[in-house]
Amino acid sequence: MANLSVPKNLELAEPINPDMPWIATVGDSTPLRITPDLVKVLKWHEDGKTAPLVDYVGVELDDDQLNEAVEVLKQFNLLTTDDPASTGQPAKSRLRLNSLFSIQFAILNRPAHFAWLERFANRSFLVAAATLNILFAIVGLLAIGLQWNSFYEALTTPQPPVAVLLLFVFLIVSVSVHEFAHGAVLTYFGGQVRRMGIMLFYLSPAFFCDVTDAWKLQQKNQRALVALAGVNATFGIAGLATIAYTLIGQGQDWLALASLALYVGSVLNLVPFIKLDGYIALMTYLDVPNLRARSMDEWKQAVVALLSGKWQTLAQFRLSAVLFGLAASATPIGILIMLATSLAGARAGLLGAVLGAAILIVVLALILRGVYRLSTTRIPHESVGTTARLWIAAVSLATTAAVGFVPVPVSSAGVYWESGGELVTNLEAPTATDARVTLRRDGLFASKPLGTAIITDEVVDTDMPVQALSPNIKVEGFPTRQPAYRMTSYEGVPIEEPGSVVFEAPSVPLGYLVLDTITLGFASDFSRFPVQSNK
Repeated sequence: MANLSVPKNLELAEPINPDMPWIATVGDSTPLRITPDLVKVLKWHEDGKTAPLVDYVGVELDDDQLNEAVEVLKQFNLLTTDDPASTGQPAKSRLRLNSLFSIQFAILNRPAHFAWLERFANRSFLVAAATLNILFAIVGLLAIGLQWNSFYEALTTPQPPVAVLLLFVFLIVSVSVHEFAHGAVLTYFGGQVRRMGIMLFYLSPAFFCDVTDAWKLQQKNQRALVALAGVNATFGIAGLATIAYTLIGQGQDWLALASLALYVGSVLNLVPFIKLDGYIALMTYLDVPNLRARSMDEWKQAVVALLSGKWQTLAQFRLSAVLFGLAASATPIGILIMLATSLAGARAGLLGAVLGAAILIVVLALILRGVYRLSTTRIPHESVGTTARLWIAAVSLATTAAVGFVPVPVSSAGVYWESGGELVTNLEAPTATDARVTLRRDGLFASKPLGTAIITDEVVDTDMPVQALSPNIKVEGFPTRQPAYRMTSYEGVPIEEPGSVVFEAPSVPLGYLVLDTITLGFASDFSRFPVQSNK
């Protein structure tokens, strides 16, 4: 066995109950929960193995048992082959790449930065705040239900730049309070916030608060409360925004938008299939570290057992874990596909199309990697032959290809505006004769259908207002000369303000949509699924 040593910056936290796991932490890494027996092996190495191992463990271990314990400790870097003198605390880095879809930049990363949290980390304040947040959230939901028409109008009405700025600042402050709530509850239970800052999560900007010290808490209820503290705060702020909108009046639509955004965001934050607060709360409450990874391994093992004929082993797999693992594997793929098609279909020009194509290429690479990992997955205490693994890979690829034939709706979007007393658009006429398009009024978060129209082939020179570049932001003036297509048959549609125009095309196979996005639209030039004419 190689000369192994314990990292110099290893910290071991002893549990209150001797039957509970210990908490092992190496520097800034995520705390690990390890069994008391592994701690004994670790301390034996830490003391230089000068005494017999049985003096530490209490029983004789054979070579296989010792090697298994050592391999587990090595896997989590609790035993290394490095010189212990050279494994001191590494320099704190503000930038951390957790994965391709989770990149963090710490703005605050020292204990002194979080000393102020002590002021809020007392039982009276936290209980009162949590209770008020729940009360505000309930009152806010009732208020939304009673005046939904006003909220719907706010959702579907273009907003002036000042309102957009106020909404942005309010959401920034709200998300900051959300993260501070995590930190305050962790501090109350005796933990230490490590870092706080901004991040890219699935290519979307977000905030984060590193509360991995919560794993040092011995009671699962405490860990769950740390995870849910942020959502509780956000629900409370959403309720307050709704109450303020109700009292101030409908002139402050940004408050209505903020409340709805926070309510919806809080619900999505509780979805347990990606690493958000809901997942952390579920994982800690069930007291199953790495629940997501374990569940994904379990569904893969179950599929391998099913396809390789090892049916006698299926009883060891829990249906709930298999279903959870499948959902956890599929959810990120679904998010990325929706993000890619949204970018490619939005009015973002070539940049949006390129970003959408790049994301889908990453998705395809992830799917191929998943097929490979599935075909090489091992079943505990069972062997799977090469032929069976090739069969598993073939079935996986065939299933993926079959999903490509699932029909999905597609659409083409553009904008319309008034010029010379009539409506015009930058969207080309659909190939179908007299096909109608939908005219919509765009808000920041939703759109309201206003009517339909027909796009003609006649091109006219127009004065395009600047609001046509982004119809959901109300800006006047600054017209530019722009050729556009004349529209007809739009009776009853108000023409004073620009809006969006959408052509709902027939459904196409998902695979075609993916291919068309990756090829930047060139696939539609050679397919039998044209969405609109190419002139």
